[in-house]
Amino acid sequence: MRRILLSLTIVIAATTNLWADGLLLPRPAPWMPINAQVNIKYHDVDVQIDDPVALTKVDQVFINPFEREIEADYIFPIPDDAAISHFTAWLGGHKMEAELLDAAAARKIYEDIVRVRKDPALLEYAGRGMYRMRVYPIPARGEVRIQIEYEQALKSDKGTVEYLYPLNTEKYSGANLERCNVSVQVNSFENIGSLYSPTHQMKIERLGEKSVKAVYNDENVRPDKDLLLYFTRQTSDFGFHLLSYRESGHENGFFLGILSPPLDNRQAKTDKNVIFILDSSGSMRGEKFHQAIDALKFCLGGLNSGDRFNVIDYDDAVRPFKPGLVSASKVNIDDALSFADRIEAEGGTNIYDALAQGCNMIRFSFNPSYILFLTDGQPTVGNTDLEQIIQNTTKLNEGRARLFIFGVGYDVNTNLLDRLSEQNHGLPEYVLPTDNIESKISRLASKISHPALTDVTLSFGPRKISRLYPA
Repeated sequence: MRRILLSLTIVIAATTNLWADGLLLPRPAPWMPINAQVNIKYHDVDVQIDDPVALTKVDQVFINPFEREIEADYIFPIPDDAAISHFTAWLGGHKMEAELLDAAAARKIYEDIVRVRKDPALLEYAGRGMYRMRVYPIPARGEVRIQIEYEQALKSDKGTVEYLYPLNTEKYSGANLERCNVSVQVNSFENIGSLYSPTHQMKIERLGEKSVKAVYNDENVRPDKDLLLYFTRQTSDFGFHLLSYRESGHENGFFLGILSPPLDNRQAKTDKNVIFILDSSGSMRGEKFHQAIDALKFCLGGLNSGDRFNVIDYDDAVRPFKPGLVSASKVNIDDALSFADRIEAEGGTNIYDALAQGCNMIRFSFNPSYILFLTDGQPTVGNTDLEQIIQNTTKLNEGRARLFIFGVGYDVNTNLLDRLSEQNHGLPEYVLPTDNIESKISRLASKISHPALTDVTLSFGPRKISRLYPA
Protein backbone atom coordinates (compact mmCIF):
# COMPACT_ATOMS: atom_id res chain seq x y z
CA MET A 1 0.00 0.00 0.00
CA ARG A 2 1.24 3.46 -0.79
CA ARG A 3 2.02 5.63 2.20
CA ILE A 4 1.50 9.40 2.39
CA LEU A 5 3.59 11.57 4.71
CA LEU A 6 1.51 14.45 6.04
CA SER A 7 2.90 17.63 7.60
CA LEU A 8 0.66 20.43 8.82
CA THR A 9 3.51 22.89 9.32
CA ILE A 10 6.31 21.97 6.92
CA VAL A 11 6.19 21.65 3.15
CA ILE A 12 8.99 20.45 0.89
CA ALA A 13 8.37 22.15 -2.44
CA ALA A 14 10.03 21.79 -5.81
CA THR A 15 9.62 23.99 -8.84
CA THR A 16 10.87 23.96 -12.39
CA ASN A 17 11.13 27.72 -12.33
CA LEU A 18 14.25 28.15 -10.16
CA TRP A 19 16.70 30.83 -11.22
CA ALA A 20 19.41 32.96 -9.69
CA ASP A 21 20.07 36.45 -8.49
CA GLY A 22 22.27 38.71 -10.46
CA LEU A 23 25.87 37.51 -10.20
CA LEU A 24 29.06 39.56 -10.37
CA LEU A 25 31.85 37.22 -11.45
CA PRO A 26 35.46 38.49 -11.56
CA ARG A 27 37.35 37.79 -14.75
CA PRO A 28 40.45 35.71 -13.93
CA ALA A 29 43.80 37.49 -13.61
CA PRO A 30 47.29 35.98 -13.06
CA TRP A 31 47.44 37.29 -9.49
CA MET A 32 43.89 36.29 -8.59
CA PRO A 33 42.91 33.14 -6.63
CA ILE A 34 41.08 30.44 -8.57
CA ASN A 35 37.31 31.02 -8.61
CA ALA A 36 37.74 34.36 -6.84
CA GLN A 37 34.54 35.95 -5.55
CA VAL A 38 33.43 39.48 -4.86
CA ASN A 39 31.51 40.31 -1.69
CA ILE A 40 27.87 41.33 -1.56
CA LYS A 41 27.46 44.30 0.80
CA TYR A 42 23.68 44.24 1.07
CA HIS A 43 20.67 42.77 -0.65
CA ASP A 44 17.31 44.57 -0.44
CA VAL A 45 14.16 43.30 -2.12
CA ASP A 46 10.78 45.03 -2.29
CA VAL A 47 7.88 43.04 -3.73
CA GLN A 48 4.43 44.38 -4.56
CA ILE A 49 1.93 41.68 -5.50
CA ASP A 50 -1.27 42.98 -7.03
CA ASP A 51 -2.81 39.56 -7.43
CA PRO A 52 -1.81 37.89 -9.69
CA VAL A 53 1.04 40.15 -10.90
CA ALA A 54 4.21 40.57 -8.82
CA LEU A 55 6.55 43.54 -9.22
CA THR A 56 9.96 42.73 -7.72
CA LYS A 57 12.54 45.46 -7.08
CA VAL A 58 16.08 44.33 -6.29
CA ASP A 59 18.84 46.57 -4.90
CA GLN A 60 22.31 45.03 -4.48
CA VAL A 61 25.78 46.40 -3.82
CA PHE A 62 28.86 44.34 -4.70
CA ILE A 63 32.33 45.04 -3.26
CA ASN A 64 35.72 44.33 -4.80
CA PRO A 65 37.55 42.74 -1.81
CA PHE A 66 40.98 42.97 -3.42
CA GLU A 67 43.66 45.65 -3.14
CA ARG A 68 43.83 45.86 -6.95
CA GLU A 69 41.26 46.87 -9.53
CA ILE A 70 39.42 44.05 -11.27
CA GLU A 71 37.23 43.40 -14.28
CA ALA A 72 34.00 41.46 -13.83
CA ASP A 73 30.92 40.21 -15.66
CA TYR A 74 27.51 40.96 -14.23
CA ILE A 75 24.90 38.46 -15.40
CA PHE A 76 21.23 38.26 -14.51
CA PRO A 77 19.35 35.12 -15.62
CA ILE A 78 15.87 36.17 -16.70
CA PRO A 79 13.01 34.13 -15.21
CA ASP A 80 11.01 32.27 -17.85
CA ASP A 81 7.78 34.04 -16.93
CA ALA A 82 9.20 37.49 -16.12
CA ALA A 83 9.71 40.75 -17.97
CA ILE A 84 12.50 43.15 -16.97
CA SER A 85 11.02 46.64 -16.60
CA HIS A 86 14.02 48.52 -15.17
CA PHE A 87 17.76 47.90 -15.02
CA THR A 88 20.29 50.38 -13.65
CA ALA A 89 23.92 49.97 -12.60
CA TRP A 90 26.41 52.45 -11.16
CA LEU A 91 30.18 52.30 -10.85
CA GLY A 92 31.91 55.28 -9.28
CA GLY A 93 28.85 57.45 -9.87
CA HIS A 94 28.63 56.50 -13.57
CA LYS A 95 25.60 54.74 -15.02
CA MET A 96 26.31 51.66 -17.14
CA GLU A 97 24.29 49.91 -19.84
CA ALA A 98 23.46 46.21 -19.98
CA GLU A 99 23.11 43.92 -22.98
CA LEU A 100 20.07 41.67 -23.44
CA LEU A 101 20.98 38.24 -24.83
CA ASP A 102 18.68 35.52 -26.13
CA ALA A 103 18.83 31.99 -24.73
CA ALA A 104 21.32 30.67 -27.31
CA ALA A 105 23.78 33.52 -26.81
CA ALA A 106 23.32 33.33 -23.06
CA ARG A 107 24.17 29.62 -23.01
CA LYS A 108 27.43 30.27 -24.85
CA ILE A 109 28.34 32.92 -22.27
CA TYR A 110 27.59 30.49 -19.44
CA GLU A 111 29.71 27.77 -21.04
CA ASP A 112 32.60 30.16 -21.58
CA ILE A 113 32.48 31.26 -17.94
CA VAL A 114 32.27 27.67 -16.72
CA ARG A 115 35.26 26.75 -18.88
CA VAL A 116 37.37 29.53 -17.39
CA ARG A 117 36.15 29.38 -13.78
CA LYS A 118 35.52 25.62 -13.63
CA ASP A 119 32.25 26.31 -11.84
CA PRO A 120 29.63 23.92 -13.30
CA ALA A 121 26.96 25.24 -10.91
CA LEU A 122 26.44 28.12 -13.32
CA LEU A 123 25.08 25.75 -15.96
CA GLU A 124 21.84 25.40 -13.95
CA TYR A 125 20.88 28.76 -15.46
CA ALA A 126 21.70 27.86 -19.05
CA GLY A 127 18.78 27.75 -21.46
CA ARG A 128 17.32 31.05 -20.28
CA GLY A 129 17.73 34.55 -21.50
CA MET A 130 20.21 36.80 -19.73
CA TYR A 131 21.18 40.39 -19.08
CA ARG A 132 24.95 40.74 -19.31
CA MET A 133 27.20 43.69 -18.52
CA ARG A 134 30.98 44.09 -18.50
CA VAL A 135 32.07 46.05 -15.43
CA TYR A 136 35.52 47.67 -15.64
CA PRO A 137 37.44 48.96 -13.88
CA ILE A 138 36.23 48.18 -10.39
CA PRO A 139 38.77 49.94 -8.15
CA ALA A 140 40.37 48.28 -5.16
CA ARG A 141 37.71 48.01 -2.43
CA GLY A 142 35.30 49.70 -4.84
CA GLU A 143 31.55 49.15 -5.04
CA VAL A 144 29.09 48.38 -7.84
CA ARG A 145 25.38 49.02 -7.27
CA ILE A 146 22.73 47.18 -9.28
CA GLN A 147 18.98 47.90 -9.31
CA ILE A 148 16.58 45.67 -11.21
CA GLU A 149 12.81 45.59 -11.49
CA TYR A 150 10.86 42.79 -13.12
CA GLU A 151 7.23 41.71 -13.36
CA GLN A 152 5.79 38.24 -13.49
CA ALA A 153 2.35 36.64 -13.42
CA LEU A 154 2.07 34.30 -10.45
CA LYS A 155 0.56 30.87 -10.79
CA SER A 156 -2.41 29.80 -8.72
CA ASP A 157 -3.44 26.27 -7.82
CA LYS A 158 -6.90 25.89 -6.26
CA GLY A 159 -6.74 29.27 -4.57
CA THR A 160 -3.11 29.01 -3.41
CA VAL A 161 -0.65 31.44 -5.00
CA GLU A 162 3.12 30.88 -4.95
CA TYR A 163 5.88 33.50 -5.05
CA LEU A 164 9.54 32.52 -5.26
CA TYR A 165 12.52 34.82 -4.85
CA PRO A 166 16.04 33.47 -5.47
CA LEU A 167 17.84 34.47 -2.30
CA ASN A 168 20.59 31.86 -2.45
CA THR A 169 23.76 33.94 -2.79
CA GLU A 170 25.99 31.89 -0.52
CA LYS A 171 28.27 30.47 -3.20
CA TYR A 172 28.64 33.82 -4.97
CA SER A 173 29.65 36.06 -2.06
CA GLY A 174 33.06 35.87 -0.45
CA ALA A 175 31.76 37.15 2.91
CA ASN A 176 28.55 37.61 4.89
CA LEU A 177 26.17 40.36 3.83
CA GLU A 178 25.80 43.35 6.13
CA ARG A 179 22.05 43.03 5.73
CA CYS A 180 19.43 41.14 3.79
CA ASN A 181 15.88 42.53 3.66
CA VAL A 182 12.85 41.21 1.81
CA SER A 183 9.49 42.98 2.05
CA VAL A 184 6.42 41.51 0.33
CA GLN A 185 3.03 43.24 0.24
CA VAL A 186 0.12 41.28 -1.17
CA ASN A 187 -3.06 42.96 -2.42
CA SER A 188 -5.73 40.55 -3.60
CA PHE A 189 -9.11 40.91 -5.27
CA GLU A 190 -10.45 38.41 -2.72
CA ASN A 191 -9.98 38.09 1.02
CA ILE A 192 -6.57 36.70 1.91
CA GLY A 193 -6.78 33.61 4.07
CA SER A 194 -3.20 32.92 5.10
CA LEU A 195 0.30 33.92 4.13
CA TYR A 196 3.04 31.42 4.84
CA SER A 197 6.74 30.93 4.12
CA PRO A 198 8.11 27.39 4.58
CA THR A 199 11.67 28.65 4.07
CA HIS A 200 12.09 31.81 6.17
CA GLN A 201 10.82 33.30 9.41
CA MET A 202 8.82 36.33 8.30
CA LYS A 203 6.96 38.97 10.30
CA ILE A 204 3.34 39.06 9.10
CA GLU A 205 1.22 42.22 9.33
CA ARG A 206 -2.45 42.24 8.37
CA LEU A 207 -3.35 45.50 6.61
CA GLY A 208 -6.96 44.51 5.91
CA GLU A 209 -9.08 41.62 4.67
CA LYS A 210 -7.49 41.83 1.21
CA SER A 211 -4.02 43.10 2.04
CA VAL A 212 -1.14 41.63 4.04
CA LYS A 213 2.57 42.36 4.41
CA ALA A 214 5.42 39.94 5.15
CA VAL A 215 8.95 41.05 6.05
CA TYR A 216 12.22 39.14 6.40
CA ASN A 217 15.23 40.93 7.92
CA ASP A 218 18.64 39.62 8.83
CA GLU A 219 22.15 40.99 9.40
CA ASN A 220 25.64 39.54 9.01
CA VAL A 221 24.20 36.66 7.04
CA ARG A 222 24.99 34.70 3.91
CA PRO A 223 21.63 33.49 2.52
CA ASP A 224 21.71 29.83 1.60
CA LYS A 225 18.20 29.14 0.32
CA ASP A 226 15.59 30.72 -1.89
CA LEU A 227 12.62 32.46 -0.32
CA LEU A 228 9.30 30.76 -0.98
CA LEU A 229 5.99 32.36 -0.07
CA TYR A 230 2.41 31.13 -0.35
CA PHE A 231 -0.81 33.03 0.15
CA THR A 232 -4.34 31.76 -0.12
CA ARG A 233 -7.48 33.42 -1.43
CA GLN A 234 -10.36 32.93 0.97
CA THR A 235 -13.91 32.70 -0.33
CA SER A 236 -15.58 31.39 2.85
CA ASP A 237 -15.48 32.10 6.59
CA PHE A 238 -12.68 29.59 6.98
CA GLY A 239 -10.28 28.96 4.15
CA PHE A 240 -8.66 25.55 3.76
CA HIS A 241 -5.91 24.91 1.24
CA LEU A 242 -3.77 21.87 0.65
CA LEU A 243 -0.30 21.93 -0.90
CA SER A 244 1.16 18.61 -2.01
CA TYR A 245 4.46 17.33 -3.32
CA ARG A 246 5.63 13.91 -4.47
CA GLU A 247 9.20 13.48 -5.65
CA SER A 248 9.56 11.73 -8.98
CA GLY A 249 10.15 8.00 -8.54
CA HIS A 250 8.97 7.95 -4.91
CA GLU A 251 5.68 6.58 -3.60
CA ASN A 252 5.63 8.69 -0.45
CA GLY A 253 4.25 12.22 -0.66
CA PHE A 254 4.06 15.27 1.55
CA PHE A 255 1.11 17.57 2.26
CA LEU A 256 0.79 20.95 3.94
CA GLY A 257 -2.68 21.89 5.16
CA ILE A 258 -3.36 25.59 5.73
CA LEU A 259 -6.55 26.47 7.60
CA SER A 260 -7.17 30.19 8.02
CA PRO A 261 -9.90 31.91 10.08
CA PRO A 262 -11.42 35.31 9.30
CA LEU A 263 -9.20 38.32 9.98
CA ASP A 264 -11.47 39.60 12.75
CA ASN A 265 -12.99 36.80 14.81
CA ARG A 266 -13.02 38.70 18.08
CA GLN A 267 -16.81 38.69 18.23
CA ALA A 268 -16.89 34.89 18.23
CA LYS A 269 -16.60 33.84 21.86
CA THR A 270 -16.13 30.23 22.88
CA ASP A 271 -16.66 29.13 26.47
CA LYS A 272 -13.40 27.62 27.68
CA ASN A 273 -11.38 26.54 30.70
CA VAL A 274 -8.20 28.42 31.59
CA ILE A 275 -5.70 27.38 34.27
CA PHE A 276 -3.08 29.99 35.24
CA ILE A 277 0.02 28.47 36.85
CA LEU A 278 2.42 30.96 38.44
CA ASP A 279 5.98 30.15 39.50
CA SER A 280 6.61 31.97 42.82
CA SER A 281 9.91 30.27 43.71
CA GLY A 282 12.97 32.15 44.93
CA SER A 283 14.57 32.02 41.47
CA MET A 284 11.73 34.25 40.24
CA ARG A 285 12.50 36.96 42.79
CA GLY A 286 12.91 40.49 41.45
CA GLU A 287 11.78 42.13 38.22
CA LYS A 288 10.75 38.94 36.46
CA PHE A 289 8.35 38.05 39.30
CA HIS A 290 6.68 41.44 38.98
CA GLN A 291 6.43 40.81 35.22
CA ALA A 292 4.77 37.45 35.85
CA ILE A 293 2.24 38.98 38.27
CA ASP A 294 1.43 41.73 35.76
CA ALA A 295 0.96 39.10 33.05
CA LEU A 296 -1.36 37.06 35.27
CA LYS A 297 -3.52 40.08 36.09
CA PHE A 298 -3.70 41.07 32.42
CA CYS A 299 -4.94 37.61 31.44
CA LEU A 300 -7.48 37.45 34.26
CA GLY A 301 -8.96 40.69 32.99
CA GLY A 302 -9.37 39.19 29.52
CA LEU A 303 -11.57 36.25 30.51
CA ASN A 304 -15.06 36.02 29.03
CA SER A 305 -18.16 35.67 31.20
CA GLY A 306 -18.80 32.08 30.07
CA ASP A 307 -15.29 30.88 30.89
CA ARG A 308 -14.15 28.84 33.88
CA PHE A 309 -10.72 29.29 35.44
CA ASN A 310 -8.37 28.72 38.32
CA VAL A 311 -5.00 30.08 39.49
CA ILE A 312 -2.25 27.83 40.83
CA ASP A 313 0.64 29.35 42.78
CA TYR A 314 3.63 27.12 43.41
CA ASP A 315 7.14 27.05 44.86
CA ASP A 316 8.09 23.97 46.97
CA ALA A 317 4.37 23.38 47.45
CA VAL A 318 1.38 23.82 45.15
CA ARG A 319 -1.40 26.21 46.24
CA PRO A 320 -4.52 26.59 44.07
CA PHE A 321 -6.79 29.61 44.31
CA LYS A 322 -9.82 27.28 44.47
CA PRO A 323 -10.09 23.46 44.68
CA GLY A 324 -11.42 23.32 41.12
CA LEU A 325 -12.57 25.44 38.19
CA VAL A 326 -14.80 28.44 38.97
CA SER A 327 -16.85 30.71 36.73
CA ALA A 328 -15.24 33.92 35.44
CA SER A 329 -17.66 36.13 37.37
CA LYS A 330 -16.61 39.57 38.55
CA VAL A 331 -16.51 38.37 42.16
CA ASN A 332 -14.27 35.40 41.35
CA ILE A 333 -11.94 37.45 39.18
CA ASP A 334 -11.62 40.13 41.88
CA ASP A 335 -10.85 37.42 44.44
CA ALA A 336 -8.24 35.93 42.10
CA LEU A 337 -6.58 39.34 41.69
CA SER A 338 -6.39 39.66 45.48
CA PHE A 339 -4.95 36.14 45.63
CA ALA A 340 -2.25 37.21 43.15
CA ASP A 341 -1.37 40.28 45.24
CA ARG A 342 -0.63 38.06 48.25
CA ILE A 343 1.83 35.80 46.42
CA GLU A 344 5.50 36.14 47.37
CA ALA A 345 8.56 34.74 45.61
CA GLU A 346 10.41 32.26 47.83
CA GLY A 347 11.29 28.59 48.12
CA GLY A 348 12.10 25.93 45.52
CA THR A 349 10.55 25.16 42.12
CA ASN A 350 8.18 22.18 41.93
CA ILE A 351 7.25 22.43 38.25
CA TYR A 352 5.86 18.95 37.66
CA ASP A 353 3.43 18.83 40.59
CA ALA A 354 2.02 22.24 39.57
CA LEU A 355 1.51 21.09 35.97
CA ALA A 356 0.01 17.79 37.13
CA GLN A 357 -2.55 19.56 39.32
CA GLY A 358 -3.47 21.87 36.45
CA CYS A 359 -3.96 18.95 34.06
CA ASN A 360 -6.11 17.08 36.57
CA MET A 361 -8.46 20.06 36.95
CA ILE A 362 -9.52 19.99 33.30
CA ARG A 363 -9.06 16.34 32.29
CA PHE A 364 -12.79 15.53 32.32
CA SER A 365 -14.08 18.77 30.80
CA PHE A 366 -15.56 18.92 27.30
CA ASN A 367 -14.86 22.63 26.78
CA PRO A 368 -11.66 23.80 25.07
CA SER A 369 -8.98 24.02 27.77
CA TYR A 370 -5.84 26.10 28.11
CA ILE A 371 -3.01 26.19 30.62
CA LEU A 372 -0.96 29.39 30.87
CA PHE A 373 2.31 28.59 32.61
CA LEU A 374 4.36 31.59 33.85
CA THR A 375 7.87 30.57 34.89
CA ASP A 376 11.63 30.72 34.38
CA GLY A 377 11.63 26.96 33.84
CA GLN A 378 14.24 25.89 36.42
CA PRO A 379 12.94 22.83 38.37
CA THR A 380 14.64 22.26 41.76
CA VAL A 381 12.08 20.36 43.88
CA GLY A 382 10.18 17.11 43.31
CA ASN A 383 10.68 15.62 39.87
CA THR A 384 13.60 17.57 38.36
CA ASP A 385 14.33 15.26 35.42
CA LEU A 386 13.48 17.32 32.33
CA GLU A 387 12.63 14.32 30.14
CA GLN A 388 10.31 12.87 32.77
CA ILE A 389 8.60 16.23 33.32
CA ILE A 390 7.89 16.51 29.59
CA GLN A 391 6.79 12.89 29.12
CA ASN A 392 4.66 12.67 32.27
CA THR A 393 2.94 16.02 31.68
CA THR A 394 2.09 15.08 28.10
CA LYS A 395 0.76 11.69 29.19
CA LEU A 396 -1.30 13.23 32.00
CA ASN A 397 -2.78 15.87 29.68
CA GLU A 398 -5.65 13.62 28.66
CA GLY A 399 -7.92 16.62 28.38
CA ARG A 400 -5.67 17.76 25.54
CA ALA A 401 -5.33 21.22 27.05
CA ARG A 402 -3.17 23.59 25.05
CA LEU A 403 -0.15 24.60 27.11
CA PHE A 404 0.92 28.20 26.54
CA ILE A 405 4.15 29.16 28.27
CA PHE A 406 5.26 32.64 29.28
CA GLY A 407 8.97 32.51 30.10
CA VAL A 408 10.39 35.47 32.00
CA GLY A 409 13.92 36.66 32.74
CA TYR A 410 17.38 36.06 31.27
CA ASP A 411 17.98 32.52 32.58
CA VAL A 412 14.90 30.82 31.12
CA ASN A 413 15.19 27.10 30.44
CA THR A 414 14.00 27.38 26.84
CA ASN A 415 14.74 23.73 26.07
CA LEU A 416 12.23 22.55 28.67
CA LEU A 417 9.62 25.20 27.94
CA ASP A 418 9.78 24.90 24.15
CA ARG A 419 9.32 21.15 24.27
CA LEU A 420 6.55 21.29 26.87
CA SER A 421 4.54 23.70 24.74
CA GLU A 422 5.26 21.88 21.48
CA GLN A 423 4.18 18.47 22.78
CA ASN A 424 1.06 19.91 24.40
CA HIS A 425 -0.35 21.83 21.43
CA GLY A 426 0.70 25.29 22.61
CA LEU A 427 3.24 28.03 22.00
CA PRO A 428 5.97 29.66 24.09
CA GLU A 429 6.46 33.40 24.55
CA TYR A 430 9.53 34.91 26.21
CA VAL A 431 10.09 38.31 27.76
CA LEU A 432 13.25 39.99 29.07
CA PRO A 433 13.27 42.60 31.85
CA THR A 434 13.88 45.26 29.18
CA ASP A 435 10.98 44.12 26.96
CA ASN A 436 7.52 45.62 26.68
CA ILE A 437 5.59 42.99 28.60
CA GLU A 438 2.16 44.38 27.70
CA SER A 439 2.54 43.80 23.96
CA LYS A 440 3.80 40.24 24.38
CA ILE A 441 1.27 39.12 26.95
CA SER A 442 -1.57 40.72 24.97
CA ARG A 443 -0.65 38.57 21.95
CA LEU A 444 -0.63 35.47 24.10
CA ALA A 445 -3.87 36.41 25.85
CA SER A 446 -5.54 37.01 22.47
CA LYS A 447 -4.72 33.45 21.38
CA ILE A 448 -6.45 32.16 24.49
CA SER A 449 -9.38 34.62 24.61
CA HIS A 450 -10.35 34.24 20.95
CA PRO A 451 -9.46 30.76 19.67
CA ALA A 452 -9.74 30.55 15.90
CA LEU A 453 -11.04 26.98 15.87
CA THR A 454 -11.92 24.33 18.43
CA ASP A 455 -12.76 20.61 18.21
CA VAL A 456 -10.97 20.17 14.87
CA THR A 457 -10.91 16.65 13.45
CA LEU A 458 -9.13 15.36 10.36
CA SER A 459 -10.30 12.43 8.25
CA PHE A 460 -8.02 10.83 5.66
CA GLY A 461 -10.29 8.10 4.37
CA PRO A 462 -8.54 4.90 3.25
CA ARG A 463 -5.17 6.61 2.88
CA LYS A 464 -2.45 5.52 5.29
CA ILE A 465 -0.75 8.42 7.06
CA SER A 466 2.62 7.49 8.51
CA ARG A 467 3.56 10.78 10.15
CA LEU A 468 1.44 13.70 11.31
CA TYR A 469 2.56 17.04 12.75
CA PRO A 470 1.24 18.35 15.04
CA ALA A 471 0.13 14.94 16.28
